[in-house]
This record gives sequence, structure tokens and C-alpha cells, in this order.
Amino acid sequence: MKHTACLVWAIAMAGCGGLPKTYAAEDDPCRGVGTAIVVSGHESALHLCRRGRHQKTFAVAFGASGLGKEKPGDKKTPVGTYRLGRPRPSGSGFKTFIPILIPRQMGTAVGMHGPKRWSAGLGALDTSVNWTAGCIALGSDEAIDEIARFVRAHTGRAHTGRAHTG
Repeated sequence: MKHTACLVWAIAMAGCGGLPKTYAAEDDPCRGVGTAIVVSGHESALHLCRRGRHQKTFAVAFGASGLGKEKPGDKKTPVGTYRLGRPRPSGSGFKTFIPILIPRQMGTAVGMHGPKRWSAGLGALDTSVNWTAGCIALGSDEAIDEIARFVRAHTGRAHTGRAHTG
């Protein structure tokens, strides 16, 4: 089974901030991570990073119990650096699902997805509170489809770096 090598970095900091449109070089959440996806708990945001530079930001929701997944069923989103599986159609009421390949003892059905089919038109309301069973939810089908295209485009390339903590 071929897996993409983009990485998800979940930075666990309490709070929820706005989504900046641009970043000063020293504040760029993508600084030092290469081509990857950086997920910030502090901003409730997912950043697409290419060659260490910020490309785009999306608002996200996390698990209903917040961040720091430890076991299956705890409704927390995992924090750390993980490989991503190949984007695929969802069988759980979402359009697209991108698996986050966490250790099996933490669970097996964690990933990124768009809104539930019944809430697909709610947009920002879908990411205004943490509601998932441990996944990272985006507010629109267009957002998850764009992220899926990014993941597919970077198959076979692993990138690591340091987490942005500024």
C-alpha cells in the first residue's frame, strides 16, 4: 500500500485565534517544515506549506474533547507528526477522507474530512466548535478537495522540520 509522505504537525496550544492572511517570515507556521501540512491547535487552522513557505490556511475543528489523543474513543485529535494515507471517498457520511496514520493503539479511523453531508452548506459554522470523534474537520467540500489534491501531488516525499511555536 502506497502512502503519501506529507506530514501533519498538530501544535497543541489552548485557544482559538483568527486566520491570518499573510505571515511575516519569522512568524510563518511553515518555516523549516518543507512541503507539509501544519495543523495549529492555537489557531484552529490547517496550513498548506510548500518548500517551507505558507501557501494557504483553512479553518478547522478538532475532536470534541480537544487535542492530545491517547486511546481509541477518547474524542481527541492526535498531536504529533504523522504520515497521511491516500485520500479516498468516505464511507462515514463525508465526501472525502484523508487518513492520518497514527499508532494502532491510539485508534484506526482518524483523519481529515469535510463537513457531514447534512451540514455541507454551513461553512464556517462547521468549524466554529470542536465536534469530531478525533478527526480534523474542514468547513467545505472544496477545502478538503484542495487538501486532497495537495496530498496527492506530494506522494513519496517525506519532509520533517521543527514545529513553529512563535
